[in-house]
Amino acid sequence: MARAQAKHTPEEWVEIGRAALLDLLVDRRVVPWPEAEGRISFRGWKNFEPVQPLQLNRARRALVDEGLIVAESTEHQLPVTTVRLPFEAGGKRELERVRGKRRKDYRRYIAWAQDGTLCGKHAERVVLESASAVASEAGLWVPPQRIGELQEVNGVVLSRGPLDVLVHVLAVPEPRADAALVIEVKNIHSWVYPWTAELWELLVKAAELAEETDVLPLLVCVRAAYQTNQLAKDIGFFACYLGSQLFNPDIDPGEFQAMVDEFGFAIIRHEGPHDAVATYLTRTLRRTPPMSPPEEDIPWYRRQVRRFKELAPVILRYQTLADGALEGQARSATFKAFRSDVHSASTWPAVGGW
Repeated sequence: MARAQAKHTPEEWVEIGRAALLDLLVDRRVVPWPEAEGRISFRGWKNFEPVQPLQLNRARRALVDEGLIVAESTEHQLPVTTVRLPFEAGGKRELERVRGKRRKDYRRYIAWAQDGTLCGKHAERVVLESASAVASEAGLWVPPQRIGELQEVNGVVLSRGPLDVLVHVLAVPEPRADAALVIEVKNIHSWVYPWTAELWELLVKAAELAEETDVLPLLVCVRAAYQTNQLAKDIGFFACYLGSQLFNPDIDPGEFQAMVDEFGFAIIRHEGPHDAVATYLTRTLRRTPPMSPPEEDIPWYRRQVRRFKELAPVILRYQTLADGALEGQARSATFKAFRSDVHSASTWPAVGGW
């Protein structure tokens, strides 16, 4: 999880992002946008402080508007969006050659990421194997299931599509299911913010279930902003961060390392249970809720179940946030209205920050 960046104002972070992005383009010349996020936001570029994608995107828009950089997208079904410096006199042909090569190389990564056996479904299987590996220690029951095809939970049928993984949290030492842990795995390189559609896909599905049964939503993703963690505390879900996008080890290790070296992506080849998921399930679910009021001597998951059930009707009123079609100012205004409604409906003090 990315921590809050309190030592600079948002405007100062944008200025750092501008400087880092311009320096990156001098060095790399043509940069697919996920590479910019990988090198500047994930890893930190040279001596620049890491800048969250939110501020980095603002920096990009400002630089494009000022004509200092050029943003371009291909016409593929899954377009490649790159940024570059403007053509210089006598250098257009060479820069076009570099642009063509880097776009071609990047499309190999897209092919891997779009192949379920190599990326999406593979990560879902890793999460299921992680839960199964620690089920006894963590007080969980993992029922037989086909990953990514869970159409109902406790007899309640989902109308907005299947969930990825289902695990039941047991009321130890009693051998009974206390809550259904409904898991969505978003094995995507980009960060998840509170208004991100991928998060809202889980929230809306889980809210539909919460009206009839006790559920605990868990988002497993690569990285998320600090604000997402704060939102989770306030509305009753959990988020577990993998740190790197997971790929099937079937990918040739030489080709994979070449991709990491070329684009600086936060990606790894991984098979079997994942430490981050296993640790989350064994430690976080049952620990006492963190320092967010009120203080309660209960397992954290029980607070989250209760909060999410109470706010499920509010979440369902804003289910358009789960649709990728809602963009820009319309999305911002809708999320702002949701935030206001949550604060009005909550019967507990909010930690805020989202």
